Amino acid sequence: MNLRTYLVGGLVVGVLCLGWAADHYYNKAMTWRNTAHQLETVTKQQAATITNINQRQKKLAALDG
Repeated sequence: MNLRTYLVGGLVVGVLCLGWAADHYYNKAMTWRNTAHQLETVTKQQAATITNINQRQKKLAALDG
């Protein structure tokens, strides 16, 4: 085997390693994005619940007042 064969083989291995790394980190980013989206949804629901509770408390206070 000559030097050119080793260089081509090294290049192929390098490209495969970079492809694996890119796929790995892409999947991690998608998981993080989905988790953030789910947490944002929960946060919005909690904020709506708090607003609803505050409105009910004000209505009750007006009835008591």
